[in-house]
Amino acid sequence: MKIVTRNALGHLPNGTVFSRIVDKYFYEGYNGDFSINGLNIIRGHNDQDPHNFFTEEGGHFQCINHMLEYVSTYNKQIDDTDNYIDEWDDTDDAADYDYDENEYFVVYNKSDILTIINNLTLALKLLENKGKYGRFNE
Repeated sequence: MKIVTRNALGHLPNGTVFSRIVDKYFYEGYNGDFSINGLNIIRGHNDQDPHNFFTEEGGHFQCINHMLEYVSTYNKQIDDTDNYIDEWDDTDDAADYDYDENEYFVVYNKSDILTIINNLTLALKLLENKGKYGRFNE
């Protein structure tokens, strides 16, 4: 994984997976722990853009898949029962300009993404087996 600025994020390709660094005291060169929010995928570069604005070269993108940071609840009533929201691929209100120029982001490499997938796969197995194969009873 690497840490990038908002400007650098805009030049990364479609398929880039990233999280926002949310610590207000984080700064470039900081050596310590930091908190992140979201797991997002850039998917808004348009290589056919005649103005070269929403391209990797132009440094801007129009949409991302928000996961773990933003969930649309438009026209939905939410309560604490088993009413889950399944629209984590909402990309209507996302672009590079939704982020501040001074923000930093964690960008995940292929190995990081595979680790995330493996951990989510483990979570699915645990849910399917109702925790039968957890850490202390494998």
